[in-house]
Amino acid sequence: MPDPRMKKLCADVGVSMRGIRSKSANAEILQGAGEIWAMDYSNLAALSEIVDGTSPTPQLFDPAGEEIADPFFDSTAAVRQVFEQLVKISEQRVREIAHRMQEDSRIR
Repeated sequence: MPDPRMKKLCADVGVSMRGIRSKSANAEILQGAGEIWAMDYSNLAALSEIVDGTSPTPQLFDPAGEEIADPFFDSTAAVRQVFEQLVKISEQRVREIAHRMQEDSRIR
């Protein structure tokens, strides 16, 4: 179940987290993924152990290579800070994916 503080922040910007549930990663879930991202180095290492040769190499979600702290046991202000960080990086990742898709369409 998502953190209620994060749910509120998402709702404030019009994003519903209805039906969102976490699952433990396994090779079956990762199979066929286009991208595999982790927020921190410990999760990156765990994902790297799971992937097989058909899955993309896991990488940190932040392209700058910075960890994104899990604010679960932290203050509401820390949750907001992580939320804003995730929004900023998400926008960057969407631009990167869109650019790659344009490049791929030119090659075909």
